Amino acid sequence: MDSMTRKQIQNDWSPFEDTKVYPLSKKVVFSFACRIFLGMSDDDDDQALMNVDTLKRYFYLEESFMFSLPVDLPGTGYSKAMRAGKISKEGILKAIIGKIQQGHVDDDGEQSVGLLTHILFRSKTYNKGFIREKDVWNALTGVLLPAYDDITAAITFLLKYLAQLPHIYTQVYTVLNAAVYHIWIERNSRRFGGEVAIVGSRAEQIKIAVKTNILNSCES
Repeated sequence: MDSMTRKQIQNDWSPFEDTKVYPLSKKVVFSFACRIFLGMSDDDDDQALMNVDTLKRYFYLEESFMFSLPVDLPGTGYSKAMRAGKISKEGILKAIIGKIQQGHVDDDGEQSVGLLTHILFRSKTYNKGFIREKDVWNALTGVLLPAYDDITAAITFLLKYLAQLPHIYTQVYTVLNAAVYHIWIERNSRRFGGEVAIVGSRAEQIKIAVKTNILNSCES
């Protein structure tokens, strides 16, 4: 997740002075969801399989017209959403089946590539290998949509308030640096001994002090 976030920031955030947080957050969260639930990444170079960018376009189109007037006529939003949903469903199933055939997972499911593969293996075990595509897509959509919208909105509002309150942003940044430094101290305490432990306690004091300042600033 850290490497994916760094790549997204370098490509879509850093080169621009003004950025729209919500669509970029949607892109980051959707990439995470594809990686966690489907085992797909932006670096997939198999031409026979749908990559994250292509899947993202169809998923956005389906989401945009999901609650439109249910009239399935050419040119209507509902028709576009139905067509996009069908294409994205076929792409996801092809991607998972392709990964299984390429040996990314074994027959026991020990190296699962994502949520959908887990569903397929459970179906193979408990339902004698039979599973409907509709059931798979419904289960996957039920996980993707709630996590997708909620996390995107949370990231957007968090960045908004941090931008409006720069003194809070500075203290949060200090806390994060102290937390990372504290993790490094814990990992290397056995190697370097007591001196690292003393510095680590100092980092913990800094983190607690800054947290207190943040709470006081928010209350005021």
